[in-house]
Amino acid sequence: MSRTIVLGLLIFACIIVGLSSRQGEVVALAIPLVMYLLAGFYWGPDALQLEVNRIMPLERIAPGEVVGITLEIKNLGSRLENLLLVEVLPDGLEIVEGSTRRLISLKQGEVFTWHYSVKGRRGYYPFNNLRASARDLLGLVTRAESFSTHGQLFVLPNAPRIRRGSCRRAVAPIPVVHAGTSPERGGGPLASPRDPARAGLHPAHPDGPLAQRRPGLPPRHQ
Repeated sequence: MSRTIVLGLLIFACIIVGLSSRQGEVVALAIPLVMYLLAGFYWGPDALQLEVNRIMPLERIAPGEVVGITLEIKNLGSRLENLLLVEVLPDGLEIVEGSTRRLISLKQGEVFTWHYSVKGRRGYYPFNNLRASARDLLGLVTRAESFSTHGQLFVLPNAPRIRRGSCRRAVAPIPVVHAGTSPERGGGPLASPRDPARAGLHPAHPDGPLAQRRPGLPPRHQ
């Protein structure tokens, strides 16, 4: 239960009891409580007007690597006596140095710089907002808002580097073939379709050399 509600109940109780019992002393007890409550409302913070800027030198790191995060908060409104700033870290990140909570006082136009370091396991981590709450010196009136910030962090494993030239392979020279020559014969003349020996036919083929040597058989190619 907030202090404002408790204080209001006490004031109401003192007035009711004093009027019902017709005791002015009891009603008079409510006067300082009323003044205390009015002071809290008078000195209470106005609407929060903050400008938040996030600075991240790196957006891609390796697992276990430490990266620093800087926040710059500028007060564009009235003076804030008790300003609580809370940075909500995504699951998977842990604080290495600094803190994600700060309680400060900020004058109008003043800039507060806040730095902390984190590390984490593999994954994607967005930084969406910063929570801020301000209250008066008496702790009666509190105003809380969330301010959107732009930031993201990729934690990726280190990829092995490929050495230059490791994928090169020796390539045999391609022979030059001139017109009218055969690369299988070392650049000699092409075999004629009527020359079975040069055509590369098997000796037992009907058109091969042995068939042409059989006696009594006329040559097939004239």
